[in-house]
Amino acid sequence: MKVEQRINYGYVIYDITGDITYDNFTEIEDAIKDSLPDNFVNIVLNIERVPYINSSALGWLVKLMKEINSQGYQFFLMNVNQEIMGLLKLTNTLPFFKIIPNEQVLVEREKKKELDKILGEVDQEG
Repeated sequence: MKVEQRINYGYVIYDITGDITYDNFTEIEDAIKDSLPDNFVNIVLNIERVPYINSSALGWLVKLMKEINSQGYQFFLMNVNQEIMGLLKLTNTLPFFKIIPNEQVLVEREKKKELDKILGEVDQEG
């Protein structure tokens, strides 16, 4: 399993590659906790290249998400495949997570916010 961090549109994205299991979950947890940024509040776990998460690791993921949220961050899952989505539904953990379908949706959402802000400023000036 591999964890890489990058920033896009103000979101700190952790790209995960490989299966997520109870045995390797601490790698993800340590990578995120050791690099939580001071200047960004949105944390995204991109699991596009994660074919499988076991139920034990899912429990740890919920715990990690709650811990990160309690520190004032927003925690998102992105690119959730059908198998993992099925596990989230089966274990009733889906309501805990905010899901972003893919990075394009994320970028479009942020572009719209910027445009709305600009248009709002123009309206106030006029």
